[in-house]
Amino acid sequence: MHSVLYRQEQCDVPFADDQSLSPALFYPVVTDEESEIWKHWLPTSFKFRRGPLAYENLRSILSELDAPPEVMEEFLCNRSLGLFDEYEIRTPVRTDARDPLLLGRVDGTCYRIALWGESLLPLERITELVQQSLKIRSEAERKDKIWHRVFATSVVGVFLTSFSSIWINESLFRLLLLMFFLGMVMSMIESTPSSESRQQNFLDRYRC
Repeated sequence: MHSVLYRQEQCDVPFADDQSLSPALFYPVVTDEESEIWKHWLPTSFKFRRGPLAYENLRSILSELDAPPEVMEEFLCNRSLGLFDEYEIRTPVRTDARDPLLLGRVDGTCYRIALWGESLLPLERITELVQQSLKIRSEAERKDKIWHRVFATSVVGVFLTSFSSIWINESLFRLLLLMFFLGMVMSMIESTPSSESRQQNFLDRYRC
């Protein structure tokens, strides 16, 4: 198990009783741009507010995610220092729990505490892959909109034709046949992956 930690100092940093420690002394700030990257790369989020029960739940999930001892020690360290009001764990989860990320938040600012796993990639590479996946998602959404417009137009045309057939006393067989065709088309649409699924399917190839 390979792990990456971001703490820059030791836990036993001396400070006065009336002086609070800034998380920036230990961890890098997560910018809005980086936060968006993590939301796509690790789409599932678990959030925990400060408190004994939340800490126990967070430790439980860290154990389920096979967090290495260094990550557990890191969490206990910054918890004892009272650095964060909220913690967040992000994982892919839709396929597995590979390469989880532990974040901390205080006063609206997010900090990157630890990232660990077996197939870690540099942030630059992750950013590149996410940008590619967003293009795939955007193109899929564009095609879906076109397909939905074509389908809606076809439905209207089919029903107009069907009712016209009834009014001119033609066989109902044509109507039943057209309804069967529409049912088949709807089944195909429901089985087609969403644009978000197609985006995540692309990213899954690089998370293994």
